[in-house]
Amino acid sequence: MLLKAAISIIIHFKEDFHIELFTNKGGFTTDYEKYLQVILDIFQTAQVQLNKEEILDFGKKRFKDEDIQIVKDYLEIINDEDSEVYKILAFSHKHEKLEHIKSSLNRIESLVITSFGHGNLEFNDENAQKGIAIKTLANYLGLEMKDVMAIGDNLNDVSMLKMAGLSVAMGNSDEKIQEMCDFTTKTNNEHGVAFVIKYMLSKDCQ
Repeated sequence: MLLKAAISIIIHFKEDFHIELFTNKGGFTTDYEKYLQVILDIFQTAQVQLNKEEILDFGKKRFKDEDIQIVKDYLEIINDEDSEVYKILAFSHKHEKLEHIKSSLNRIESLVITSFGHGNLEFNDENAQKGIAIKTLANYLGLEMKDVMAIGDNLNDVSMLKMAGLSVAMGNSDEKIQEMCDFTTKTNNEHGVAFVIKYMLSKDCQ
C-alpha cells in the first residue's frame, strides 16, 4: 500500500520521467519509445563511451531481460487489488528533475529513496532493503553478520554494506561507496567479485 500511495504522486511527474513499476505480476511501464529515448539521454549525458546503436541495444536488452510490460495507464496497477508493488524506478538525465521528485516524496514516512546509478531514483518500502535481506539470509544460514561479506557498487547497496562484517566496493563503484567500504576490489570488467572472493579465501587459509 505504501508504494501504491507513492505512485499516485509520481505519476503527476510522468511527463518528466520514464517510470517503471515492479510488482508481483512483473514489471510495467507506459511508453517503450520514451524509455529508449531517456536511456539514450542518460548515457550520452554521462559521456559513456558507447555509440547510439550500442546504447539502444543495451536498453532493448534490459527491457527484454527484465520482462517489462506495457500498460496504457499506471492506474491499472494502482486499481488492481491483487497487484502488490515491490519497487518503483524513475529515470531522467536531468539532475534537477530527479532532485525535485525526491524532495516531493521524502515526506512519505517509511519510503526509502536510493539510486543504482546515474540518472535514476529507486523507491522502496523501508522493510524491503538489501540490508534486511542479507541479515535474514545470514540468520537462516546460522551465520553471524561479522562473518558476512557484502559487495556493492551504488547507493542502493548502502544498507547491505553497513550491515555486513566486511564491506567491499567494486572498483567501478560510486566514490561514496568506495569511501564507506572496508575494501575496494577490481572493476566488474576485471572480474572484481571473483577477485575479492579468492583474495579473502586465500587470507583465511594462511
